[in-house]
Amino acid sequence: MLIYLSTENLDAALPFVIELLENEMIYENRLADSATVGTSPLDEAERPADFAVVYPNAEAGARMG
Repeated sequence: MLIYLSTENLDAALPFVIELLENEMIYENRLADSATVGTSPLDEAERPADFAVVYPNAEAGARMG
């Protein structure tokens, strides 16, 4: 599943996204166990390779695609 979000302030929004992944259960599933978060400065990012991983920290900087 891919979920795209847009924000005017990535630095402020990113901690909220990570907090949700790590602390909220959805149908008894912890999303952080299999989630990858990537960011892109492009408004028209079309491919996973357009995104750089920022979460989990162990993969930070890698390309998603």
